[in-house]
Amino acid sequence: AAREAMREGERRVDHIARKGGIVAGAQHRQHQRLRVEALFDWGGERGSGEEVAVLFNTSPFKTRWQLWAEKLGQRIEDDIEANPYVRRGKRCEHALREYVVADHNLGIMPLCCEYEGDSFIRASLDGIDFRFRPWEFKVPSPANFEDVRDKGTDSVPYRTYWPQVQAQLLCTGASEGFLVFGKVDETRGSPRVVEYITILVVADPAYHDHILREAVRFRTELEQQIEPAKDPERDLFAPDTDADARRW
Repeated sequence: AAREAMREGERRVDHIARKGGIVAGAQHRQHQRLRVEALFDWGGERGSGEEVAVLFNTSPFKTRWQLWAEKLGQRIEDDIEANPYVRRGKRCEHALREYVVADHNLGIMPLCCEYEGDSFIRASLDGIDFRFRPWEFKVPSPANFEDVRDKGTDSVPYRTYWPQVQAQLLCTGASEGFLVFGKVDETRGSPRVVEYITILVVADPAYHDHILREAVRFRTELEQQIEPAKDPERDLFAPDTDADARRW
């Protein structure tokens, strides 16, 4: 039954790909379209859902200045593959996705899409279901998983990835999506899902407006090479005054 549900999801997404775009159903905003692209041909100079928090300087992984410099080729992007938690996440997130798909008898497909109103804004989805709702899967560290279990939407991992899901909701036009955190055991070799927590994420139109405004501002910074302010705590920093030097 799970395989048949997945095949139905594949048929629906294949329908999107053949038509090159599809108007979302009545439960979504009118005129929103999903434009499907090859996963391996994504990224580059446009913005992705993962970068939304960076635009607001709330990402723990990268600053706005770092992203700007990377987009313009002035800074080499950090090799996140050196991070053991990143490597673990890549190993385990597929297992978590397949486990949840089977557990919910769910048909979902990974794909990339862009916001119809501004192709600069893109999102890479771990999965999208037949109602065009995005699913995002994360395998955090054991301590962070416990934080999610204890605090839910007040946890650090939820707050960290909430902007990413909001960008996905903006691009798909869905009214809700899902953020799934998994606890995975690797002691027996292949990743084995021990527990997972699914949190419903409701679209926030006000935040979507913020995303659109910041995307326009960031694109202008790129096009006109206007350097964003550096974070003295996280970016390479040249102090201008003695007080700045002492603080640095």
